[in-house]
Amino acid sequence: MIDLTDARSTAAHPAAKLAAQIDPTERMRPPPEKELPRICRKPTITVRPGYLGRLDKLR
Repeated sequence: MIDLTDARSTAAHPAAKLAAQIDPTERMRPPPEKELPRICRKPTITVRPGYLGRLDKLR
């Protein structure tokens, strides 16, 4: 069980960790914009009705 009132134990919980770990060197020097996927270069994305299927209500 986790004590949610203790910030240190909450931050140490596995659920608080990032799903995809980023190498510290990459975080400090990200790749050039041309090498990033298209979705990473766009400031917004469009989600049309039906894209999410049964999860559409959570859009």
